[in-house]
Amino acid sequence: MVDSVTFLLGPKTGHYPTAFMRGRQLKELVEPAITKAGLAAAIQTQYTDIARSIVIMNKTFLQDSTTEEVSKVRAQGNILVMDPVDMVLPHDKLGLADALIASSAAQRNFFAETFGDVPIFYLPHHVDLRLAAVTAQQNYFAAGYFGEPENGLHMAALHQENICDLIPAQSPQNALWMSHLPRYNCHYLIRNRRPWDGYKPFIKGFTAAHCGAVVVVEKRDAEAALILGPEYPFCYFVDTINQARAALEDVRSAFGSARWRVAQATMRDLTWHSASSRMAFAFTQLLQCILESLPPFDHLPRRGAQR
Repeated sequence: MVDSVTFLLGPKTGHYPTAFMRGRQLKELVEPAITKAGLAAAIQTQYTDIARSIVIMNKTFLQDSTTEEVSKVRAQGNILVMDPVDMVLPHDKLGLADALIASSAAQRNFFAETFGDVPIFYLPHHVDLRLAAVTAQQNYFAAGYFGEPENGLHMAALHQENICDLIPAQSPQNALWMSHLPRYNCHYLIRNRRPWDGYKPFIKGFTAAHCGAVVVVEKRDAEAALILGPEYPFCYFVDTINQARAALEDVRSAFGSARWRVAQATMRDLTWHSASSRMAFAFTQLLQCILESLPPFDHLPRRGAQR
């Protein structure tokens, strides 16, 4: 019998943004659901004293730990729920999970195909809880990239040419980037893809939706395609800097048009995906499944479904 839910962060990397957002903030967001289930909620960076707990293994702990250490946590009488976010984990480590949390729709599909006998829960990445209500201005077109500079495809050149502004957002301790959000009604989301990239959650897209901004995405971005749907107008094939320039110019030329309004409507439809109430509901379903040994509730988002 378990008596708690423990969010287990990495002892070495527990200060990383993913530990802050998907660990400390997630605990804050779902703690009412945990309390309602009659369980205590805790944050830990060491596993040796954890017992009789539903352990939510944060990406940072999975990064810092060996397969043997993960096995030890399980052997202490805990239920392991792994939340790797975008991390690519070896199958022997993932195979120790009693349940898996998918932070993206594409990852949920991968887990279902690969670990079909393990309960899988779709818990989309929430928008930073420190972000207040924001409405992006609609008086003139303004494109921006919010994130780590090296992660945005061709961002150095686009910023230098005044095509798309770069607003660094790297440290969870620094939230100054949020003050820039009202200016930008278009968020550039095209990533500089790397071999080690896993299934990236749509956090930048949900942040844009929170602000009433449209997004520019790559046609081969599987997550964007699943979340935005086939009718979203601002999807492009982008490899070269010229293609990036052309994509942003196309969006600029569409500002205020019917295509722009279609994109705005799609983005408004996204705000429910990572709403706090929906996150709490999804986590409640996770707890009920584990505590009652019921099949997982499938709440993978379907465009057009009743919410």
